[in-house]
Amino acid sequence: MKIRELLQTEIWSKRTTRWILVGIVVGYGLILLGGLAWNQVELHWLTPGERSAARLALGQIEALQNDGSLSDPEFETRVSQVQAQVKAASDAAKTYRDHFVEMRLGSYFVSVTWERRKIRREYLAAQGHPSTGKPNREFEEKIDATMKSWRNTDRLALHKELD
Repeated sequence: MKIRELLQTEIWSKRTTRWILVGIVVGYGLILLGGLAWNQVELHWLTPGERSAARLALGQIEALQNDGSLSDPEFETRVSQVQAQVKAASDAAKTYRDHFVEMRLGSYFVSVTWERRKIRREYLAAQGHPSTGKPNREFEEKIDATMKSWRNTDRLALHKELD
């Protein structure tokens, strides 16, 4: 074959270019659709492991909140048990929504323990315990209102998502 004949042969046609471009566009489209689908799964799917672990933790937190007659050592023991359950829920989190539930669960737990420790501080202050210091009533009332609001919001949102 001579060079002249080789140069007359069409190696790359417009049709070939079109097929390659169509393949690239279809490939990028599939990647984009796959990414959008993955994003929707991450945002809207609560995994079964997280759901069951969060339900157990929520039940323990509510039991801790409703049992106001515990002594301080019993309360601290229960707090460590609840912390372990919240940690288990955190370890079970896989999707974004799982992490949102886990963060809300942690926030609810903190607000419940805050309430108990606030009551304990008030009791010690009434007994004249020197380590409590002079309370700033206005500041404490604002914090209490905020914590109560968070606790109610978190509890309702957790029950809505987990029940």
